[in-house]
Amino acid sequence: VVNTLIDPVAQTFTLTADSQISGVDLFFTAKGTTGVHVQIRETSGGYPTRVVLAESIIAADALTVGKFQRILFDAPVALTGGVEYALVVLCDDADTALGVAELGSFDSSAQQWVTAQPYTVGVLLSSSNASTWTAHQTRDLTFRLLAPTYAVSDMTVDLGRLCLSQCLYEQRGHRAGLPKCNVLPY
Repeated sequence: VVNTLIDPVAQTFTLTADSQISGVDLFFTAKGTTGVHVQIRETSGGYPTRVVLAESIIAADALTVGKFQRILFDAPVALTGGVEYALVVLCDDADTALGVAELGSFDSSAQQWVTAQPYTVGVLLSSSNASTWTAHQTRDLTFRLLAPTYAVSDMTVDLGRLCLSQCLYEQRGHRAGLPKCNVLPY
């Protein structure tokens, strides 16, 4: 996990229920010569903190422009519903850019006007040092959170056998003590 003071953008979000997040899809509109750090962070007062819950680092040559780029974390991170988090993207060059929707602007890729904010419980933030943040109330980052799905199945795990003989419980006052047992190999 890296806490660097380079130019980040962040998008706050709140999940409606507890969930595991395994990654994110980001829409890059341009790429430069440096890699990108993608993080999920805790927030305080609506702004990202330095507490990083998940991170992935993507080299500049691995970035795709003009379509969603799938970025997976090393392991899913458990997030609590109703709690605000921040998706933070850090890059230290002037060329790398992400898709942003701005209320009232024309979306040239979708060929339509942006008439509503897609994330009513989040806000786009920018910073020049990853410490002081500026909120952009009419803009939102173009992203999709990825949640893993698990197949439901039954499984029995054999933990072996243990034979206990001559187990006795001692009574001390009103509380039962631990059993005294002889353990025999089975």
